[in-house]
Amino acid sequence: MRWVFAVIGGMILWKAQDARLGGMVFGGFVAAMLIAGLMTWMLLRLMSGLRNNGVSWRFGVANLRRRTLGSVIQIMALGIGIMALLTLTLIRGDLLKAWQTSLPPEAPNRFIVNIQRDQLKPLAEFFAAHGIARPAVFSDGARPAD
Repeated sequence: MRWVFAVIGGMILWKAQDARLGGMVFGGFVAAMLIAGLMTWMLLRLMSGLRNNGVSWRFGVANLRRRTLGSVIQIMALGIGIMALLTLTLIRGDLLKAWQTSLPPEAPNRFIVNIQRDQLKPLAEFFAAHGIARPAVFSDGARPAD
C-alpha cells in the first residue's frame, strides 16, 4: 500500500515540476483520502443499526462489515474517481479557454480525424462537389498529404 502512495506522490511531483506545489497537492490528496476513509469507516459503524430492518439489510451490512478494510478501500477508490470527474467539470471552461487562446488566429475551426489514404480522393471530390476549397490534409500529424 505504501508503494501506491509513493508512486502517486512521485507522479504529482513530476507533473507539478515544483516541490512546494507538488507537496501541497499530494498533502491535499492524502488528507482527502484520510477523510474519505474515516467517513466510510464511521458510516459502516453507523450502518450496524440497520441490521434490524430486514433480511437483505442484515446480510448487506454484515457483508460490508466482514470486509471493512476492503469496503473502505473500494469506497475511497470510488471517491477518487468522482473527485477527478468533478475536478475536470470545474476546470473544463478554463482548459478550453486556455486552449483557444493558444491557437493562432488562422487555425481552422473544423477538423476531420482518421482519414485513411483510400478516402482522400472521395473527400477531395466531396469538397469539389460542394464548392468548398480543398483544405490541406495532414498525414502523420506533420505535413500535407497528396
